[in-house]
Amino acid sequence: MTVYHGTLAGESILSSGFIKPTSKENSVYGINEDIDLGLSLLTSEGYVYLALDEAKACEFAWASMIQQRKALTGATIYIFEIHTKELAKYPDYDEVGRMNISLVDAVRQTMTYAVKDSLKIGEHVKRYKKIVVKNSDELSAIMDSGRLEQISWTEIK
Repeated sequence: MTVYHGTLAGESILSSGFIKPTSKENSVYGINEDIDLGLSLLTSEGYVYLALDEAKACEFAWASMIQQRKALTGATIYIFEIHTKELAKYPDYDEVGRMNISLVDAVRQTMTYAVKDSLKIGEHVKRYKKIVVKNSDELSAIMDSGRLEQISWTEIK
């Protein structure tokens, strides 16, 4: 299965060689330590969050821009393409919990998953897109116009 991870931490990921599970040290949103937080962007510790399509992964990076107060100052977004055939996948419980429908329907409809493993660059991750935007409006225009799919992938050797 091919899935995608959207982030602002692309340079760090490329230099470390891994996309690591969320921890208090690396979480953009903060760690969800209280299940009953409603529509909070906080995430559960110990997972790498993955989207079924690159547009949804880009939305996660966009949310990171907003969370980090970079919506007006710009950011560099990375979308990593990941192959998860051998990895155990879990529903994205944080995303499912934000849906205002039954749990069964939410799990069926979610476009996001999570894995507990670190994802190795060059093994699980074979390519990425790098998108430099001046602000949130520019990213919105890229997504709304369908230009996201036109941005070329960089192969990882």
